[in-house]
Amino acid sequence: MHKGKTIGIIVLTLLAHSGFSQREMNTSMIETTTYKMYSNGQWKELINFGKQALDEGYDYFYLRYRIGTAYYNLGQFRLAVNQFRQALNFNSSEASSQEYLYYSLLYSGQVDESRKLSKTFSPDAHQRLKDMKWSPINYIAAEGGTKISTSSLYPNPTYFQLSLSHSVANRFSLTHAFTTYYQAESRGTIAQRQYFVQLNLPLGRGWLVSPSIHLVNLNFTTQKGAFNYRNLVTSLNFLKSFAYMDFSIGASYSDVLIRPQYIQQTRVAFYPMGKTNFSFGGIAYIHKEDNSGVTSDGTGPTSQYPVTVAFNPFINMRFSSRLDLYASYFRNLNENIPEANGYLINNSQDLTLSRWVGVATYKINEHWDLYGVYQYETKQLLNSFSYQNNVLLIGLKFNPLLK
Repeated sequence: MHKGKTIGIIVLTLLAHSGFSQREMNTSMIETTTYKMYSNGQWKELINFGKQALDEGYDYFYLRYRIGTAYYNLGQFRLAVNQFRQALNFNSSEASSQEYLYYSLLYSGQVDESRKLSKTFSPDAHQRLKDMKWSPINYIAAEGGTKISTSSLYPNPTYFQLSLSHSVANRFSLTHAFTTYYQAESRGTIAQRQYFVQLNLPLGRGWLVSPSIHLVNLNFTTQKGAFNYRNLVTSLNFLKSFAYMDFSIGASYSDVLIRPQYIQQTRVAFYPMGKTNFSFGGIAYIHKEDNSGVTSDGTGPTSQYPVTVAFNPFINMRFSSRLDLYASYFRNLNENIPEANGYLINNSQDLTLSRWVGVATYKINEHWDLYGVYQYETKQLLNSFSYQNNVLLIGLKFNPLLK
């Protein structure tokens, strides 16, 4: 009897408290409470209370604006984006919300959409940012290195890349990369030049479409003569950014290897705290080689290479305001494939079975980053024997964009 009476008292207390909350939760009380929390910098309390008010069906400009400001001040820029978008639904020309949304997009890595947003700024917002120097250049980077092989067949090559990303009228951006690769070995010398270009077109509301073309020119010089190969990779990728994740899907076509390839890729990146300082995810590749011109016995096409799946999990962590670390693993079963929307090309006849990658980026100052890359890959030569490569790269990146 005593136990039942206690439970009844608890239930009545909860019901009474619920009724009290319903009576007390009104627009005036919400406005007074959130304004006080906003003025006192009580960001976590403001977020919790603001979410409760939204759950109760209250929704207006200042509520969204203050919740967005709280997320922004806590560094949860991906979560702030949605709140400022909602605030602007109530008042599309409010200068402070436009400015906060711009920076939230910028700090969450959605640079192209932040630039496009600036085209719609009200005169007041432009006045606020009149001293901001918007450079058309997103970044310029240069990197170089070599790889050390456990097989004596492959002496150390030299590699160099120069890349540039720039905005066009703050409406879209182009990413360019020019790469050279040279290697002298017993069979001959390889001199390879590559040019990659990708269009990044923001569609709004977190949508980004990215078509790309990668041109490859390979000269292979032997004692029997010089051979020249010209190949290309074309890709198309769609990305949608959410508060806690990015999701993208795309397709590529490649004629870099002996057989044309068709590749579909899906990428998911999770940001569990709504911040950019920690993320993890993976890329899945489904690829198929065109064997229409290949015969196994001279009487018809072979199905030696079926549809194959490759996968590439990754993790990114910011250990301090200056140091970022990135790690990934790649696993494949047959035929090398272009990766990362056609950006990364491996045109070797030797299959990359697996690859571990580690990247450390050190922020020298506001505009300069120094980074180093280490890769440990296992290769297979024509299904006969395996060997390993240790790849070492170092790069310098300049970002003139004033944040």
